[in-house]
Order: sequence, then C-alpha cells, then structure tokens
Amino acid sequence: MTEGVAAQLLHCETSKELWEGAQSLVGAYTRSHVTLLKTDFHSSRKGSMKMEEYLTKMKALADSLKLAGSPISNTNLITQTLAGLDFDYNAIVVQLSDRNDLTLIDMQAQLLAFENRLE
Repeated sequence: MTEGVAAQLLHCETSKELWEGAQSLVGAYTRSHVTLLKTDFHSSRKGSMKMEEYLTKMKALADSLKLAGSPISNTNLITQTLAGLDFDYNAIVVQLSDRNDLTLIDMQAQLLAFENRLE
C-alpha cells in the first residue's frame, strides 16, 4: 500500500472498515479513469497521425475501456473512428458509413488503402 492510500485509510479502526475504504478508493479511481478514457476516445482525431497510428490509438482506447469495465461495441468504435477523420477522408467515410456489414478489420483495411492512395 502506498503512503498516499494509507493516509486516506488511516481513520479505519477495523479490517472491515479498511477493506470497504480501499474498495471505495479503487472504485473512485476506476470511475475517474473510465471518464478520462471515454473523453479521450470521443475527442480523438486523426490530425497529423498516420492512419495506422490513429487506428492503433482508437483500438487501444477501446481495449482500455473494456479492461476498465466499460466496453465499447465494435459499431461504436467504427463510428467514432470514422468521425475522427478530417475532410480529406470524406469520400471513404461516406462510402463506409453506408455499409451495414462493415467489420472493424474491413474498415481498417479500407482506410489504410485510402491513405496510400492519398499519398
């Protein structure tokens, strides 16, 4: 236990109080961590990143949210990834947005191919 955590639990007089206090601290950390991850996920933009780097970032954020107990569906991951692309990608975004059967792998392949054509 770190000194910071111990200082927050110093008032506990029983092991039950200590356990409940520790659980409360972990819960507060997890909630704030999930909020931070969700904010980052929803505000992420490709910007100057290479497509591969952007796709990796978005997948990593979705994976982190899943590990924190707040999973993002593949549909939401696809939607948010497409929303984070700039004007240069409008043609492929429109094309991919119209597909009902779009998988994450298909989207990634299409976006990488499109970026190669742009370059």
